[in-house]
Amino acid sequence: MTKNIILIGLVLIITACGGKSNEKYPNTGNADNELMVSYTIGDRSELVVGEEYWVSTGVRIRSSDEVARNSLGIVNRNDKVRVVNVGPFNDDYVQVEVVKTRSNIVESDRYFMSFKYLEKEKVDYKEFKGDLFVIQNIATERLRVYKRVCADNSCPHKMILETELAVGEDKNNKVRTWPGSFRVTKWFKFYQDAAKHYPRWFMKVKNEDGFLEDFMPPKAGKSFRQWMRKKYMPENSEGKRYGDIRGAFGWFTAHVGPNSNSQWTHGTVGWGSDKKKYIHYTKKKWANILVNPRSSGCSRTDNESIAYLREILPVGTPIIKIYAKEALLDPSLKGYSPINRTWDYNLTTVPNQKAGAGTVLAEGISEGNTSLETGSYELDEYPSVIEYQAGEDLGRNEAATGNSGNVYRVESEKMRGVYYIDAGYVSGYTMPKHESLNRGGFPDEEVGPWMNMDLVK
Repeated sequence: MTKNIILIGLVLIITACGGKSNEKYPNTGNADNELMVSYTIGDRSELVVGEEYWVSTGVRIRSSDEVARNSLGIVNRNDKVRVVNVGPFNDDYVQVEVVKTRSNIVESDRYFMSFKYLEKEKVDYKEFKGDLFVIQNIATERLRVYKRVCADNSCPHKMILETELAVGEDKNNKVRTWPGSFRVTKWFKFYQDAAKHYPRWFMKVKNEDGFLEDFMPPKAGKSFRQWMRKKYMPENSEGKRYGDIRGAFGWFTAHVGPNSNSQWTHGTVGWGSDKKKYIHYTKKKWANILVNPRSSGCSRTDNESIAYLREILPVGTPIIKIYAKEALLDPSLKGYSPINRTWDYNLTTVPNQKAGAGTVLAEGISEGNTSLETGSYELDEYPSVIEYQAGEDLGRNEAATGNSGNVYRVESEKMRGVYYIDAGYVSGYTMPKHESLNRGGFPDEEVGPWMNMDLVK
């Protein structure tokens, strides 16, 4: 009976991606989006009437400066508007003219939006100028981070992290993980879906006296079943508990785009000291025989790993999702050491604060006890090939468990190319043509040109 309850809970967690907007947050419909937005224009007086500006993220546009249910639609990142009038208007609104949009906007005599979501320059995440990039091999459920060694990409990249993932189940188009070339578009701390089925890992709630106090999740080491108990779910305005699973998105969540199908990269339930316990749960034999406890397409990893990724990966970082066989370009692994380093973390209650112990110390901890957990994360910096298993030889349950190396059971003749995990290169690669695979990301870039060995040699 206990096992069945745990398995039911694991099924519920797979839908922890996406969610509907909430009118309570007037600009984006999402509390996290409105909390995370960074302003390049500090005041509406900086705007020039008649000038054109780029939209920084998906934001509602309205028929008046009254925050009510008068939304005419949503303009998206890199849509273009022209400022018509800066006010004075209510809140942060300015009057604009929609110059270019990919969305269907209801016709109106006037349009208003918050100036906080306007940029003077177009945000082009596709152009990769940084040092780090990520490859997620859906076939082997591994995430690896690489550092570019040569500016012209003519020498092998250096792998600096390898960790496990749980990807979407092999069921239908809505829950499979899509390969493609993506970029990190936004980071969130203690994310929850807008529908509130999956309340935040950590949150503050009002007590009977109206003061905010910490509302904690289950303690470290507790069973998965505890993360489903109603006492760990917050109360609504009527005093009733809501939510299915506490902290399904874990400590941090990276949204990716374009064409992500709401398939993000995020943590999971549990504490840092639980290590990869809950990732391994999703790959156990009996769990996958009775139900499929995988994600809805998101790439889920443990909380220590996602905290480290948040520390080192800025917005704009490429996340390339592939489905490929793995090999070593240099079987001797010269330049790699099997001795792992550690990274110290300090997870705090401070919104948007990273978890690196050094970062937290440098930023200073605000008054009160803001630390939730401290620990050390062992960085796996030694490439380990996961062997491909022929899809025609794998049963459904076998492919979903352990390290079978072919989670969607793609047949041998359909696999294309090879992924050299020690070099961060692919050669001869293209996504297999298979019923379980759909492609997202940039339509004209399957993998980054900097990792395509056929182009850089």
